[in-house]
Amino acid sequence: MREISIHHPLRRLFREATSFAFQYSSSLYERRIVDYLNEEILVKFIHIDNLYRIKNSKGKRLEELAEILLEEEKWHLFPSCEIEFHRYIGDFALFIVGIFPESLRRRVKRTRISKDEIFTQIGSILAPCKDTYEYYIHKGSWAYSEVYRKLLKKNLEEGEVFKKLSQHFKEYIKIMSLVRTYLDTLKEFSPFKEVLEN
Repeated sequence: MREISIHHPLRRLFREATSFAFQYSSSLYERRIVDYLNEEILVKFIHIDNLYRIKNSKGKRLEELAEILLEEEKWHLFPSCEIEFHRYIGDFALFIVGIFPESLRRRVKRTRISKDEIFTQIGSILAPCKDTYEYYIHKGSWAYSEVYRKLLKKNLEEGEVFKKLSQHFKEYIKIMSLVRTYLDTLKEFSPFKEVLEN
């Protein structure tokens, strides 16, 4: 994973943006979560190699959540990596749905199997859900709950952050959407936005 300089100009912009966002959702404000959203999601995912860091067995970078989840069985071989994998799934889902939801609409194809079953094609995978947005929310919340459950077994206090992220996943998507709204108003963000959207 690529390290991001502590002097990177987006760090300041992200802090400003999250401060702005939490003004509209002060009930969700908690310093540890604000720090997590800034440092562990927004800053880490500045670099595209960090955003799409999971590769399949052929070394191809995976960009769709359903395809990434197919790689989960490999991570079970290394229990210490399992927490990191689930954490990445939650972070990835929260980032994509909150910051770049338009990217979900570009890659989706719905398929009706019967009058009661709707599947969505996500990358090369058919997922049983109405839409990709719903799928990302479900998997992101589930992944954070897995992190919480595993950290709880180890009696690690940091698990509380993941419990809250899981329980309030949709609300944190709204926070991330407000972050995006704030960033979109800044001309300093334009060059970074163009890179991330391509």
